[in-house]
This record gives sequence, structure tokens and C-alpha cells, in this order.
Amino acid sequence: MVHVPSVGRIVRFKLDADTASRINKRRMDATKSGIARENSGTQVHVGNAAEAEHVYPMLIVCTWGETEGSAVNGQVFLDGNDTYWATSVWQDIAATSDNNLQPNHWRFPAAV
Repeated sequence: MVHVPSVGRIVRFKLDADTASRINKRRMDATKSGIARENSGTQVHVGNAAEAEHVYPMLIVCTWGETEGSAVNGQVFLDGNDTYWATSVWQDIAATSDNNLQPNHWRFPAAV
């Protein structure tokens, strides 16, 4: 069965080590600055640590093709109050599960 990416679909996205590190840095910066403890209404990045090789849900917001394997932009839902904007990430059409999904790639979830 061919799966073509489309806006609004929720897929699976695996973080690579560099992306996880950048997400954790912005969260640590918010904590160190004290903004995270203030009740100012300022949006800060807080949540559980992002981990390399961890798979998160991603909402596709833009597609770069109408064929299986196309690249997309999406909002990755992290375990916290923020998201990560993944841009021009490719579908891993060879991945049959989250275990063999390449980092910084996405795949459709298994049918249930």
C-alpha cells in the first residue's frame, strides 16, 4: 500500500542527537534565566529531556511532493509545553517499525 504525505496527518518522527541537544539547550536556558519560575506569561520551553533516537508524534503542516517518500515540514510534539519545527525531513519508506526508523526522518504509524 502506498502512503502519500498530506497536511494534517500525524506521523512518527525520530530525533537525532543534534536536534535533541538543541531542544534541551533552549529548555535549560529558560530554567537558568529564571524565566521558567516567574509567572509573567512569557512562553518558555520546559518539559522532560528530549532524547536522541526517541520517536515523537509529528503533525505534517507542509508537503514537498505528492509521492511516497516525499519531504515534509511538521510540528513535532515533545514531552513538554513546546514543539520542534522539523523542516524538509524525508520519509523513511524502508522503516517497518520505530526501531529501524532513521533519525531525523518520519514514517506513517502502523495500522491498528
